[in-house]
Amino acid sequence: MIHKFELRPSSNKCKNNCLYCFAMRDDYNPSDLLQDSLSRSNVVIYPVSDSESLFDDIFFDCIERIFGEYNDSIIGISTKNTILFDAIDRIKNTNEKQQSLNSGNFIKINVAFTNINQISEIESGCATYEERIQLLKSLKHHKVPCSVSIKPILPFISIEEYKKIIDDTIVFSNCYVLGDLYVDEGSEFFKNYFQESEKTKLKTVSWLNTKPKWLVAESPHIKLELHKYIAENNGVSFENDREMLNYAFMQ
Repeated sequence: MIHKFELRPSSNKCKNNCLYCFAMRDDYNPSDLLQDSLSRSNVVIYPVSDSESLFDDIFFDCIERIFGEYNDSIIGISTKNTILFDAIDRIKNTNEKQQSLNSGNFIKINVAFTNINQISEIESGCATYEERIQLLKSLKHHKVPCSVSIKPILPFISIEEYKKIIDDTIVFSNCYVLGDLYVDEGSEFFKNYFQESEKTKLKTVSWLNTKPKWLVAESPHIKLELHKYIAENNGVSFENDREMLNYAFMQ
């Protein structure tokens, strides 16, 4: 069984400045680093993109502690930023050590995309599109397991732009996660970017106690088209992180 835990910096809020993200809210507080993560076996730690990990000694010491105690554990990191060469090299060395021990443990990196042309406007604290592509290229070169998320799907981005993301990334990873947009109706993003004609439904979430009810802008037609396009290009795609990680366990 896969258990999901969150790995986040223990103090500072996310600096990605994604206008659509719940992490921009004043009542959102990152959880403690590796919360409760050493209490179970088969640990999977998979932060979302609001949680850029700090690849320092503390981070790798935590990973060594988990890998020393459990087998068949994935440390999954999702990012919209760059990762320095030294950190990539250290991830590679950690994975090679675990492979030599036949532990089933490894670190995996997900690179997240929501668009190509509006990154400086709506994700001003993140890496550029070209930098994220370069990160995928570097991860593949160093044989670090990686995936791509198109998440959240923004309803004002064209299907052609999303297919271009797939065209540019499929050579580095054939594994994708597609996700819906959770909309804070009181945010400036909702006021400035969201159209009243967009179809939404109300959903209960577990990651923000002060606002458990969120509007979700589902894009079933876009997702179906992207799932098909990924399959046509010999890729695999999933609706959530858990499905993707189960797939990763079987590889």
